[in-house]
Amino acid sequence: MSFKEILKNTDNQILKGLILKVKNESMKKDIKFSDLRKNLLELMEYDEKVFLML
Repeated sequence: MSFKEILKNTDNQILKGLILKVKNESMKKDIKFSDLRKNLLELMEYDEKVFLML
């Protein structure tokens, strides 16, 4: 799934802002999404309630 697909499937504006910030920062530092994905999944597993409250 690409950032574009994730944004298309996300209704929450705060979450969209966070996704765009991650995308922009990763592009500045030339970090691949596949590398980021692992960390984002770990973060979501760490505290899923944080993401569900957005």
